[in-house]
Amino acid sequence: MSQDVSPFQAIAVSRLAHELQAAGRSIIHMEFGQPSTGAPKRAVETAHKVLDTESMGYWESPALKARICQHYGDTYGVEVTPRRLAITCGASPALVLALSSAFAPGDQVALARPGYVAYRNTIRALNLVPLEIACGEETRFQLTAAQIAALDPAPAGLIIASPANPTGTIL
Repeated sequence: MSQDVSPFQAIAVSRLAHELQAAGRSIIHMEFGQPSTGAPKRAVETAHKVLDTESMGYWESPALKARICQHYGDTYGVEVTPRRLAITCGASPALVLALSSAFAPGDQVALARPGYVAYRNTIRALNLVPLEIACGEETRFQLTAAQIAALDPAPAGLIIASPANPTGTIL
């Protein structure tokens, strides 16, 4: 099903870093954009409580969805209903869900380059066509309205990331 998908080089870098660390080398892990601290104590305590007292099974959390909706209302002044939310176990499954539900095989999806390699790889793996648009310092490494307007034909969609990965720029 998948087309030519490039390897995610961060995995190879991480493997080497862990091998060097196991051999006694001092390593600062910066290969992934993930938190360097553990989960908050209260979150860990709550997770233990749930794992110790509930059978789990397939999971849905009306309470979490309600709290996310409240956050969007309080923080951004917008109304979001729980029906509009999908809770996933991370950004990668959310990306697969979003792309596969919004586009059909063969659709072209534009994105900034440089950009997060998983966007391009996931687009290709879903038999979509990535259209990478060079974005440099002059555009703050973000797509511009002029770049998007110049696309002919227009792509089926765009990936716009704020903050952008790996540059960190914010729209």
